[in-house]
Amino acid sequence: ILESKHGKFESTAAPAQTRVAPTAEPLIEERVVELEWPASMRLGDSEVVRLALVPFEDGYVAQAEFPEHALQTKAVPVARPDGYELYAVARLDGVGFEIAPAAEQERFLPAGETIAWRWTFSPRAAGRHSLAVQLVLRWVPVGQGGAQRESLAFSRGLDVQVRSFLGLKPWQAGAAGFLGLLLGSGLCLLALVGGFI
Repeated sequence: ILESKHGKFESTAAPAQTRVAPTAEPLIEERVVELEWPASMRLGDSEVVRLALVPFEDGYVAQAEFPEHALQTKAVPVARPDGYELYAVARLDGVGFEIAPAAEQERFLPAGETIAWRWTFSPRAAGRHSLAVQLVLRWVPVGQGGAQRESLAFSRGLDVQVRSFLGLKPWQAGAAGFLGLLLGSGLCLLALVGGFI
């Protein structure tokens, strides 16, 4: 309690032993998320989805690994506070697809280096289907102090048009074509033999 000529009042200042020293502002690293996927594919084929976290530099140009794939980019600031190691965790999900790897993939994220994830997937049926990709940043404390923190850095839904011939997979369409060829040849041969009799 302090006294002044205006009367007594209580101090709101914390005792010296409980004051916390101000922490330095965390370093912010500029990054770009690159997402590449096929907008359409054939039933029975397998394709690739690529997600990359790239350091942003002057002259940066995004480029798809496959020319026929769609490509999207988004700027993502990445905080690097002292006392934490940074990991990036990515996951791809989609109903109606076989996806490998199916579980989330965690990668250590060194400063200034590109990291990437790739999934292979194949559709179970023809039609328009959706995939969902998610990227989470995970700060893990080094040593005893601090608690693990996570933040959603990027999330996107992807539409993929799966084409097929009459709803058949390529091997089924090929088998049907071969049977049609055999049947047509047999009928022609029968008509030819019948014409000579």
